Amino acid sequence: MSSTPTVRLDSVAYSHSIAIETRRLVDGFHQVMHLGDFHCEVDQTKLVAMPVVDMTSVEEARLALETYLRGWELRSELFENRPIKFKRAGHVVRDEVGGQVVGVEVTVEVEIASQATGVVTTRRLHLPEGPPLTITEEVRRVADRWRDVTTGKERLLVGAYWVLTELERYYWGRSEIGKRLAVSVKALNRLGELANRNGPERPLSQEETTWIREFMPRLILQVAEVDLA
Repeated sequence: MSSTPTVRLDSVAYSHSIAIETRRLVDGFHQVMHLGDFHCEVDQTKLVAMPVVDMTSVEEARLALETYLRGWELRSELFENRPIKFKRAGHVVRDEVGGQVVGVEVTVEVEIASQATGVVTTRRLHLPEGPPLTITEEVRRVADRWRDVTTGKERLLVGAYWVLTELERYYWGRSEIGKRLAVSVKALNRLGELANRNGPERPLSQEETTWIREFMPRLILQVAEVDLA
């Protein structure tokens, strides 16, 4: 009776949303990066992650890698004009001795946007720095509401006020937000005062508007970093 061959996970692939935007990466795009225990290569349509340590299963690899991908998505959503999304596209398993492919799964076909729609001229993707993040339900709630502001679906002050009051509920008060998130209570009070100006009689200055738009993403990212702990 022959023994079961020893196999290893060769790679896990993810399609990325830039491939199907109205803008696209330049022809021949290729970038190499490292995420945790994975060597990653990104082209016009996908990210392929190859573990540099032994992984016992696809599920183990996904659990390890996707903490980085979800954090990348959140940071890009909060701080970049072009957020990125990843969706698993398959995996490859090889015979550890002979190197032959013994298992393949491809679950997603990626369509490339037409050249006529325009080209993203950059030859590098910005990989936001920072620890891997666990995107909890609360993080997703406040990030989704803030995305409504940045996409024009929600007014700035309405969105900022909602996020602040949601965090006050979640952390049991403004002073507790300051302690848990290491955020100045003075800054939180300023946010509260500005967010309450929801009428034409006291319009925000350009400096105040800019401050809110810069402060809110940092505040939401702090929630993700603290919820990870």
